[in-house]
Amino acid sequence: VNFDPWDDQIDAAISTALGTKILPLSERGKIFADLVAQYGDAVEIGGFTESVDGRFLSVDLSPDTLGYEFVLMDLQNQTTTSLGQQNFRHKFKDHLATTDVVQFPARDGLMLNGLLVRPRNAQGPMPMVIEVHGGPAAHLRWGYNHFRQFLANRGYAVLALNYRGSDGYGRAFQKAGFGQYGKKMQDDLVDAVNWAVDQKIADPDAIAINGGSYGGYASAMAMVRDPDIFKAAIIEHAMLDVEYQFQFPPYFWGLSLEKWYRYFGNPDDEGVREDMRARSPINRVEDLKGPVLMVAGRQDRVVGFEQTERFITAAENLDKEVEALIFDDEGHGLNHWQSKVKHARRVEDFLAKHLGGRSGNWDWIEPVADFIED
Repeated sequence: VNFDPWDDQIDAAISTALGTKILPLSERGKIFADLVAQYGDAVEIGGFTESVDGRFLSVDLSPDTLGYEFVLMDLQNQTTTSLGQQNFRHKFKDHLATTDVVQFPARDGLMLNGLLVRPRNAQGPMPMVIEVHGGPAAHLRWGYNHFRQFLANRGYAVLALNYRGSDGYGRAFQKAGFGQYGKKMQDDLVDAVNWAVDQKIADPDAIAINGGSYGGYASAMAMVRDPDIFKAAIIEHAMLDVEYQFQFPPYFWGLSLEKWYRYFGNPDDEGVREDMRARSPINRVEDLKGPVLMVAGRQDRVVGFEQTERFITAAENLDKEVEALIFDDEGHGLNHWQSKVKHARRVEDFLAKHLGGRSGNWDWIEPVADFIED
């Protein structure tokens, strides 16, 4: 980071791989690190805006990932002034759950990294949701996450995994995922469950998996490849037909064509296309066990709504247990608050039914969401 864009001086480097760590590279960077340290040993830096001369910073801080405080920092006088707090931190701090960085080895010895959120005062094994990020060239950062807090409030532990192939952990770690979609990348998700069970964190009979985009692919694959491990899945905006998807590689995923080849192979090779078909959930619906909730937007220009539509039709034709939550005015993700309300309600009811957590049940905001436009 550079607090003064005109002086060509990098002031600090900030790492978020294993929690937030600040490496000062200038005197201002050291002052910044000291001011952040006043808020505790574990503080997420959500973002900042600097003044033109680099003296003042408006910083979003999340001590212990329990919501955000907004702070004005004066790097010249080395002082801080509170600008307020996020509503959730102000009202519900004592109910929010901390986020812990965890590490454990995969079956082949590769060290995996994850974020663990558990309900406050949690004791003993409990229902767990494994969260799979999209990309796959992406990673999950330590910090406050509203949806994980929602799930923890409903009685679930959440383990968000940076599986092999994720970026942000070095080239070797990312390279370990090349060509391993549906294989070792899926093994990492199973190994995460086994670790959580061994640590007495998760109830082995109440494990769900959730993810969007590539994470949706992995969640669907889990239910056709490892249905005895995962009891339910929430599959969102998912790539479900790898061969079909390869015809339309989305820029949204942040993958160049070269990286597409590295992760999924060159489709000019018939053997590669055979692998794509074999590792596509759309071609393995007959192996589907357990309930799934399919979430998608009809305006999806990244993976295409038709992939979800085909999967739902195939599952229904085989009498599989499938629910659908389709949004007419959403694309690759949910942008409208009304959609997020409906999504949260369906998710909590779905998980309560199949994993045994708590549901808040009907809320007045639901009918309101049907009548109020953005």
